Formats: sequence, structure tokens, C-alpha cells
Amino acid sequence: MIRINLIAERKKLAPSKQDRSPNGRDVGLWLLLAAIAVGLLATGFRYWTLSSELSSKDREIAEAQREADELGPIIREVEQFKLAQVELERKIGIIQVLRDNQEGPVRLMDAVSRAVPELLWLSRARTSATTLDLTGTATNPNAVANFIDNLDAVEEFQEPILKEIRQQGDNRYVFTISLSYSYARSTPPEEG
Repeated sequence: MIRINLIAERKKLAPSKQDRSPNGRDVGLWLLLAAIAVGLLATGFRYWTLSSELSSKDREIAEAQREADELGPIIREVEQFKLAQVELERKIGIIQVLRDNQEGPVRLMDAVSRAVPELLWLSRARTSATTLDLTGTATNPNAVANFIDNLDAVEEFQEPILKEIRQQGDNRYVFTISLSYSYARSTPPEEG
């Protein structure tokens, strides 16, 4: 099969005088070269600014890392001080509880001794964790009643209970009183 091209070939037009530069070259080529040169310059400038920013950020990171390395021991020391402070506060709390427990029996016996009226003598005091049993002798039942009222007025004591009272001889009454107590103070001690 034979092929025939029916489209006529067009003649190439010769470049006009307007498309040519003064020295005979194409203006388009010059424009293309100028655009490539401007693009290369813009790309180079952008590369230079980005690399300047990158080196600046690298210097900042290195400075921050150096400061962190310098502050690392100080930070660890502060954390150790915080742990030591927590431990010290725990120990102070234990000491305060021990001090309260040490002062508690003294305050307890002081309150009992202040509550003892005339004509009444204590012969035995027995304590447990929260109770106090008192045994004593009085010349009359009114002295025992006054003692119970005096004990009831003490903040650390709950209501006293008369467990037993019996007469021994003509002028002697033997009694046993039981009461609950707490070492806790209702008001903090005054520091001087």
C-alpha cells in the first residue's frame, strides 16, 4: 500500500527583522537565558538564606544543649533536695507524734492530780491505750463525786464512770473510776 501525503508542506518563514537582535541572534533565546539566570540567582539566594537559618538554628540548639548539660547536675541536686525535704518532713511528723505521746502521759497525770479534791487519795492508776482506771480512798462519797466532776471538766477525758464504791471501816470509802482519754490537744501549744 502506498501512502500519499495530501497536506502540503508549508514553507518555513524566515525570521523577521523584529525578532532578531542587533547582532543577529534571536531575542527569545536571550530572554530564555535571562530567565534561567534570574531563576538560578533566586534559587541560590534562597539556598543561602535557608542554609544561614539552618546554621543559626544549629548554633541555638548547640547552645541550649550546652546549657542543659551545665544545668543537669544542678537539676539533679534540686531533685535530691526535694526528696530530702519530703523525707525530713516525714521525720518531723514522726518526731511530733513522739513528742505528743511523750507529753501526753505527763499532761494526763497532771490533769488527774489537779482534779483530786481534799479528803481523797489515789492508790493506783492503770492505763491502757485509751482508758485510765483509777483506784483510791476517800473520807466520804461527796469527795468521790467532786473528783468525778473535776475529771469530767478536763478536755482530754471523756465522761468518767464510777465502777465501784464501797465503805471500808467507819470513815473510808474505796472507789474505782474508769474513763477514756486522748492525748490530742484541742488547741496547739504556745511556743515561747
